Amino acid sequence: MRNRYTFKNIYRWDIDKTYLSTELESVRDYIRTAFEKAEKKENVPGTVTLIKELYRGPGEASQKNPIIFLSASPEQMRRTLLKKIELDGIVCEGVILKNQLTHLRKMKFGMLKKHIGFKVASLLRSRASLPLSIPEVAFGDDSESDAVIYSLYSDIIARRIVGSELRALLQSFGVEENEITEIFKLIANLPIHDPIELIYINVVSGSDISYFEKFGERLVPTVNSFQAAVHLLQEGKISKEGLVRVVREIMGVYKFSNEKLGESLIDLYNRGFLLNEFSKSVLEFLKSESLIPQDVVFAQAKFSLAQKVKNWWRETFPVRPHLTKEEPLPGAKYIEELDRR
Repeated sequence: MRNRYTFKNIYRWDIDKTYLSTELESVRDYIRTAFEKAEKKENVPGTVTLIKELYRGPGEASQKNPIIFLSASPEQMRRTLLKKIELDGIVCEGVILKNQLTHLRKMKFGMLKKHIGFKVASLLRSRASLPLSIPEVAFGDDSESDAVIYSLYSDIIARRIVGSELRALLQSFGVEENEITEIFKLIANLPIHDPIELIYINVVSGSDISYFEKFGERLVPTVNSFQAAVHLLQEGKISKEGLVRVVREIMGVYKFSNEKLGESLIDLYNRGFLLNEFSKSVLEFLKSESLIPQDVVFAQAKFSLAQKVKNWWRETFPVRPHLTKEEPLPGAKYIEELDRR
């Protein structure tokens, strides 16, 4: 890891359905994906430019923020994925993959989709080599319980859930006993802190967006990279010019219309993720760049009084860097997920 003062954030990226547009629904999909050439792999629209902007940061001088990929894709794909990342011009700090071939050889097909133990242990192991003072921003999707994984990772290190309660929760999620043992060993060597600042979940599998409300305001469900980029601009992670570059990729390469982007902006605002003053400025900025239609407006009537008060409070008394954002009780985040299994 580079000198701690050369970067401001650590960015965690899932691969399938987050960086790459990949289908992994069956054993056949895993085999096909493992042998697919790097040149044939398709990106989720806008992610290549967005990752580059996060690496660069919002200022004139590049922060060179570490990009770390974590995926349940087979370890046997490493060479292909590294080539794909190189073809996209992305600078990454590391790629963590799952050895799915072991499960195939042992005919444990159910383990192909059980990722919570693997990902949580991988995050904890990786965190041990990272500077304590640098926060993480995590990106995932709604197909592999990434919201649960990143939140659980946060709760474990912050010690919001410990001991027998943690063991019971991991067992309920189907985590293997050897993985549980490793997780507890890793926890013992990590200081108490909360590494996660923000979580972005790409909603691609038809999930009800309201499902993610219980994870707290730091989790932002998005329907495209434009929404993520707008919110990241608000959070000071990328520049206005960076947002424009993301939009240019989405519109130029993937043929998104400015009407669709305008609808996405309104959706993000109506769900309460844009602060009042920022929403006004980004609306005018995007119009001035002709990236959204001139007739796009925010319907204040759709914005609840409670959300207006909440936004005013956050703008008047912003969260200081050393304080965590509003965090719900651990049980509230996982009970519904357990009921669905």
